[in-house]
Amino acid sequence: MDLRMDLEDKLKREEILWAQKARQLWLVQGDRNTKYFHTVVRKRRVHNHFTRLKKPDGKWTKDYTEMEPMALQYFKNVYAYDQKPQMVEIFHQLYLLDIPHLNVHEIQIISSPVTDFEIENALFHAKPDKAPGPDGLPTMFFQRFWPVVKDSLVQSEKVKSKWCAYKLDIHKAYDKISWDFLEAVLIKMGFPDNIIQIIMQIVSTVSYTSMLNGQYVGFFQPQRGVRQGDPLSPYIFLLCSNILSGMLNKLEKEKKLQGIPFGRGDPAITHLMYADDTILFFKARMEECSMVKQLLDSYAMLAG
Repeated sequence: MDLRMDLEDKLKREEILWAQKARQLWLVQGDRNTKYFHTVVRKRRVHNHFTRLKKPDGKWTKDYTEMEPMALQYFKNVYAYDQKPQMVEIFHQLYLLDIPHLNVHEIQIISSPVTDFEIENALFHAKPDKAPGPDGLPTMFFQRFWPVVKDSLVQSEKVKSKWCAYKLDIHKAYDKISWDFLEAVLIKMGFPDNIIQIIMQIVSTVSYTSMLNGQYVGFFQPQRGVRQGDPLSPYIFLLCSNILSGMLNKLEKEKKLQGIPFGRGDPAITHLMYADDTILFFKARMEECSMVKQLLDSYAMLAG
């Protein structure tokens, strides 16, 4: 067992070593007009190159004059509403749910200014070899020279057949979350007005540029969704997912949904959530299956 653990440790160290060497090679040769540079660029172009696109009628086209507007329209559709829910209906549905509400202490915490210690603590908990942005400087640089640069930067268990486990992969919901729904959730949970205003400004003041084979084909402003890769986005998604959790809990309290007790005397579990994965547990009966479908349809209508 000890030998196995020692081997795994050495293999992990070797993996990190070669990853760092690969990054170092790019930093040394990547910006030079070398064979290495052109090989990397050529492979990237081949990988990211589209030679044809499927039109709405099912036919394929290789005509760039048709492909460019198609690419732009695709992303416009992703960030546009199919049927925008009314704020009155959103608030009405949220009012019926038992959703956690921020207390005075929690409001004080999120309203307090970000301290230098919090920034430094977040920085030094990041992996050193990760590049935070397009400047290409790895986190290691900021950790090493923080005293110099900080002032400039800171101004499943098996079950019987009578039960059902239903997995939802809702990662695409990032692109479709309604801004009105998000604002209603923040109000429902008791976030202070100034925090809500800041969050909504961050979410709504964004524009996207569409590229086809390395060429810009246009830009657009989304009507919904949250920014992919933004540190705030997972927390926004978590708050919105909390509404789904509240809807499931409401059904359970009304005895319309029965969760799975994983142990004798343990409380029944109707759902588990981790990141953008959700697993629902309920009786494998037609009544409960229909109830779950209605619930998911209602949540989809509210959240966008």
